[in-house]
Amino acid sequence: MTDKHIPQAQRSQEKKRQIYETAMGMFRDKGYNQTTIRDICTAAGITTGTFYNFFGDKFGIVQEHYRYLIASRESHLEFAAAKLANPYQTICDYFLSLATVSSMMGKDLSRAFSYHAPEMVAGVAAAGGNSVHRIALFLGKAKDCGAIPADTDPWHTAEFLIAGYMGMMQYWHNFSTGESLEDVGRRMLPLLFSAVTDQNLEIL
Repeated sequence: MTDKHIPQAQRSQEKKRQIYETAMGMFRDKGYNQTTIRDICTAAGITTGTFYNFFGDKFGIVQEHYRYLIASRESHLEFAAAKLANPYQTICDYFLSLATVSSMMGKDLSRAFSYHAPEMVAGVAAAGGNSVHRIALFLGKAKDCGAIPADTDPWHTAEFLIAGYMGMMQYWHNFSTGESLEDVGRRMLPLLFSAVTDQNLEIL
């Protein structure tokens, strides 16, 4: 099928995906701060006007990645009964999956991601919920079925866990050398979760 037979909306989405994948590859190879919009456009074979039309600025790529990250990780917080049997393990696994992605992004891009996290999270919240909201909802379901103590406050617990994860990420950004965020998570997540649960968590 030739391009002229492909709907315009589909061609636009394919072009946007091409630019996104090109940029993410360059961020990983060269670093976020060292990659310019002109570099991305040259590698993707597009004009700067096309880039700005799709993403507005370089950080638009990071926002796109955040949306993709949220969509791809939501399955870790499904409210299936089997998952509710050990809710804190499920949340721990969710955090480790986020740590894997951040490690793949590298510290440079991950710092840019974290710097803009409040505005991105605010946007996601306006659209239907952020990580604190989803974890609190998940814990609420677990509380209702008796998987966690009845006196657990789902919202405050979710806030505590997210704050702990963000603190772990800041430590990795600013103080840790020679290890991935996954490695940091394997050390620190058991301490974080031990503050809210007496369940034995498996850190893979």
